[in-house]
Amino acid sequence: MPPQATMDVVNAVNLILGLGGLVVVSGLLLMTRWGYWGTVAVSALTIVFDGVSSFAVSMTAFAGLILPVVFVVLLLSRRAAYFLPQLP
Repeated sequence: MPPQATMDVVNAVNLILGLGGLVVVSGLLLMTRWGYWGTVAVSALTIVFDGVSSFAVSMTAFAGLILPVVFVVLLLSRRAAYFLPQLP
């Protein structure tokens, strides 16, 4: 079992990433550039954090890599939809 201070840091970072995801999802739904890049950034940070957490805290954190990887691949494959000029 990791020390309490480690778990406090893990919980705080998870909260920050979750709140960041809630902010950028509105931009993603509106198909804005900041929503696109914000989602890619939050997903990338989540991948890094879950990768580190899987070794430092628990291997179950490795399961948290699945959805962010899917989101990044999906967003990067549909990049043109966010950067083509929008028709009125």
